[in-house]
Amino acid sequence: GFFAINDSIFQGGVNDFSFFGGQLTSSNRVLDVDPQFADPDGADNDILTSDDNDFSLLAISPAIDDGDNAGLPVDHLDVDRDADTSETVPFDLVGLARITNLDVDLGAIEYCPYNYDGTAPVDMFDVLRFLNDAEANDPAADLNGSGLPVDQLDVTEFMNGVESGACNPN
Repeated sequence: GFFAINDSIFQGGVNDFSFFGGQLTSSNRVLDVDPQFADPDGADNDILTSDDNDFSLLAISPAIDDGDNAGLPVDHLDVDRDADTSETVPFDLVGLARITNLDVDLGAIEYCPYNYDGTAPVDMFDVLRFLNDAEANDPAADLNGSGLPVDQLDVTEFMNGVESGACNPN
Protein backbone atom coordinates (compact mmCIF):
# COMPACT_ATOMS: atom_id res chain seq x y z
CA GLY A 1 0.00 0.00 0.00
CA PHE A 2 0.88 3.65 -0.21
CA PHE A 3 1.04 6.12 2.64
CA ALA A 4 1.03 9.84 1.91
CA ILE A 5 2.60 12.54 4.06
CA ASN A 6 1.60 16.12 3.32
CA ASP A 7 2.11 19.42 5.14
CA SER A 8 4.71 17.92 7.46
CA ILE A 9 8.27 18.18 8.66
CA PHE A 10 10.12 15.02 7.65
CA GLN A 11 13.83 15.72 7.88
CA GLY A 12 15.66 13.74 5.21
CA GLY A 13 12.60 13.58 2.96
CA VAL A 14 10.31 10.70 2.16
CA ASN A 15 11.64 9.55 -1.21
CA ASP A 16 12.32 5.84 -1.44
CA PHE A 17 11.23 5.25 2.14
CA SER A 18 9.36 2.01 2.70
CA PHE A 19 8.18 0.09 5.73
CA PHE A 20 6.08 -2.98 6.40
CA GLY A 21 5.82 -3.56 2.66
CA GLY A 22 4.29 -0.12 2.08
CA GLN A 23 5.68 2.82 0.15
CA LEU A 24 5.69 6.30 1.64
CA THR A 25 5.02 9.10 -0.82
CA SER A 26 4.85 12.85 -0.62
CA SER A 27 2.87 15.14 -2.84
CA ASN A 28 2.54 18.45 -1.04
CA ARG A 29 4.56 20.65 1.32
CA VAL A 30 6.94 18.25 3.01
CA LEU A 31 9.90 20.03 4.54
CA ASP A 32 13.00 17.88 4.25
CA VAL A 33 15.56 20.27 5.74
CA ASP A 34 16.31 21.28 9.33
CA PRO A 35 13.07 22.90 10.55
CA GLN A 36 14.97 25.11 13.02
CA PHE A 37 13.25 24.08 16.24
CA ALA A 38 14.11 26.18 19.30
CA ASP A 39 15.58 23.31 21.37
CA PRO A 40 14.33 19.87 20.29
CA ASP A 41 16.43 17.91 22.78
CA GLY A 42 15.96 20.31 25.69
CA ALA A 43 18.33 21.58 28.33
CA ASP A 44 19.50 18.06 29.15
CA ASN A 45 20.35 17.36 25.46
CA ASP A 46 18.22 14.23 25.52
CA ILE A 47 15.35 14.08 23.04
CA LEU A 48 13.86 11.13 24.95
CA THR A 49 13.10 13.27 28.01
CA SER A 50 10.25 15.23 26.50
CA ASP A 51 9.46 17.43 29.51
CA ASP A 52 12.12 19.99 28.49
CA ASN A 53 12.05 19.70 24.68
CA ASP A 54 11.00 22.83 22.77
CA PHE A 55 9.64 22.22 19.27
CA SER A 56 8.59 25.82 18.71
CA LEU A 57 10.02 27.37 15.55
CA LEU A 58 12.86 29.86 15.43
CA ALA A 59 12.38 33.03 13.39
CA ILE A 60 14.62 31.57 10.64
CA SER A 61 12.57 28.39 10.25
CA PRO A 62 11.59 27.44 6.69
CA ALA A 63 8.42 25.92 8.19
CA ILE A 64 6.92 29.35 8.95
CA ASP A 65 3.90 30.05 6.72
CA ASP A 66 4.67 26.94 4.66
CA GLY A 67 1.53 24.97 5.49
CA ASP A 68 -1.80 24.75 3.71
CA ASN A 69 -4.70 26.41 5.53
CA ALA A 70 -7.14 24.15 3.66
CA GLY A 71 -5.50 21.15 5.34
CA LEU A 72 -6.36 22.27 8.88
CA PRO A 73 -8.83 19.99 10.64
CA VAL A 74 -12.37 21.11 11.40
CA ASP A 75 -13.17 21.88 15.06
CA HIS A 76 -15.82 19.14 15.38
CA LEU A 77 -15.24 18.89 19.14
CA ASP A 78 -15.53 22.65 19.65
CA VAL A 79 -12.25 22.77 21.56
CA ASP A 80 -12.53 26.53 22.06
CA ARG A 81 -16.13 26.22 23.29
CA ASP A 82 -17.51 28.95 21.03
CA ALA A 83 -20.34 26.75 19.64
CA ASP A 84 -18.80 26.88 16.14
CA THR A 85 -18.04 23.34 15.00
CA SER A 86 -17.61 24.29 11.35
CA GLU A 87 -14.47 26.43 11.86
CA THR A 88 -10.96 25.00 11.72
CA VAL A 89 -9.23 24.15 14.99
CA PRO A 90 -8.34 27.64 16.28
CA PHE A 91 -5.17 26.92 18.24
CA ASP A 92 -1.99 24.91 18.13
CA LEU A 93 -0.50 22.33 20.48
CA VAL A 94 0.42 24.87 23.18
CA GLY A 95 -2.76 26.95 22.90
CA LEU A 96 -1.60 29.80 20.67
CA ALA A 97 -3.56 30.93 17.62
CA ARG A 98 -3.18 28.27 14.89
CA ILE A 99 -2.61 30.87 12.19
CA THR A 100 -0.70 34.00 13.23
CA ASN A 101 0.14 35.25 9.77
CA LEU A 102 -1.35 34.52 6.35
CA ASP A 103 -0.64 30.78 6.26
CA VAL A 104 -0.38 28.08 8.88
CA ASP A 105 3.11 26.88 9.80
CA LEU A 106 4.27 23.32 9.37
CA GLY A 107 4.53 21.54 12.70
CA ALA A 108 2.39 21.44 15.80
CA ILE A 109 3.38 24.85 17.20
CA GLU A 110 2.71 28.07 15.31
CA TYR A 111 5.59 30.56 15.25
CA CYS A 112 4.94 33.68 17.31
CA PRO A 113 7.72 36.21 17.89
CA TYR A 114 6.02 37.35 21.11
CA ASN A 115 5.80 33.88 22.67
CA TYR A 116 9.13 33.55 24.41
CA ASP A 117 8.42 30.66 26.76
CA GLY A 118 6.57 28.32 24.40
CA THR A 119 3.33 28.38 26.38
CA ALA A 120 0.02 30.11 25.87
CA PRO A 121 -1.15 32.72 26.35
CA VAL A 122 1.47 35.34 25.64
CA ASP A 123 1.89 36.88 29.08
CA MET A 124 4.17 38.70 31.54
CA PHE A 125 6.67 35.82 31.52
CA ASP A 126 7.18 36.37 27.78
CA VAL A 127 7.66 40.10 28.39
CA LEU A 128 10.28 39.48 31.07
CA ARG A 129 12.20 37.01 28.90
CA PHE A 130 12.11 39.40 25.94
CA LEU A 131 13.38 42.31 28.04
CA ASN A 132 16.16 40.11 29.42
CA ASP A 133 17.17 39.10 25.86
CA ALA A 134 16.95 42.72 24.69
CA GLU A 135 19.22 43.87 27.51
CA ALA A 136 21.72 41.14 26.62
CA ASN A 137 21.52 42.06 22.90
CA ASP A 138 20.40 38.54 22.05
CA PRO A 139 19.64 38.29 18.28
CA ALA A 140 16.28 36.69 19.15
CA ALA A 141 15.14 40.09 20.44
CA ASP A 142 15.84 41.82 17.12
CA LEU A 143 12.22 41.56 16.01
CA ASN A 144 12.39 44.08 13.18
CA GLY A 145 15.51 42.50 11.68
CA SER A 146 17.48 45.75 11.69
CA GLY A 147 20.51 44.10 13.24
CA LEU A 148 22.01 44.52 16.64
CA PRO A 149 21.94 46.30 18.95
CA VAL A 150 18.34 45.75 19.96
CA ASP A 151 16.66 49.14 19.90
CA GLN A 152 13.47 50.93 20.88
CA LEU A 153 11.77 49.81 17.65
CA ASP A 154 12.22 46.16 18.66
CA VAL A 155 10.78 46.84 22.11
CA THR A 156 7.86 48.77 20.62
CA GLU A 157 7.10 46.00 18.14
CA PHE A 158 7.18 43.41 20.91
CA MET A 159 4.93 45.38 23.25
CA ASN A 160 2.44 46.17 20.45
CA GLY A 161 2.31 42.49 19.53
CA VAL A 162 1.69 41.45 23.11
CA GLU A 163 -0.93 44.16 23.64
CA SER A 164 -2.79 43.23 20.45
CA GLY A 165 -3.01 39.58 21.47
CA ALA A 166 -1.57 38.71 18.03
CA CYS A 167 -0.77 35.11 18.93
CA ASN A 168 -3.57 34.37 21.37
CA PRO A 169 -6.61 32.57 19.99
CA ASN A 170 -9.76 34.65 19.59
